[in-house]
Amino acid sequence: MMANFFSNKSDTPELKAFFDNYAKVDGAKAEYLRVLRSQGRYLVAICDYRTKEDFEEVVLRAVLEACRREGFDGDMDTHYHEALRRLDEWEESRDSGKARLDFLTAFEEELEERYPDYTFDSLREGLHRFEGDSLNIFKELPNFLRETAFIDRILFTISMRLKQSMTNWLVGIAK
Repeated sequence: MMANFFSNKSDTPELKAFFDNYAKVDGAKAEYLRVLRSQGRYLVAICDYRTKEDFEEVVLRAVLEACRREGFDGDMDTHYHEALRRLDEWEESRDSGKARLDFLTAFEEELEERYPDYTFDSLREGLHRFEGDSLNIFKELPNFLRETAFIDRILFTISMRLKQSMTNWLVGIAK
């Protein structure tokens, strides 16, 4: 009844019957509630807490279901959707052939190596379903790749400088 109360105006058949019955018990309170719900509505998102998922996952899933039920087909702006947008962006960049660095291929390879139970598609599906593990993996891998690329670059630079120094030293000895 509470979901009906919050999600409908007081002139819907369900609430009219409720207020008529309630008026028999407390007419003033029934009228007060009828006026209170006469304008606007609330989106009622009923969460399924029987799972062992994080609170955020449960709430996002419930809100998405409520939006679908109410016919809302707009874009939701969550960090899960941002992760999906970023994956699409990396995929588009790779497929266009204009990427200076094929980050998505490195991401996929690292995903396969570090998380063998996941594929690129299963990670994407997990993000669509608001699965916290998928989001955590998405957040972790780019950071790991950037650190690895940075360390590789530092090692390359050090080795090149060392090689140049050794070459200069050897040339100096040979003279």
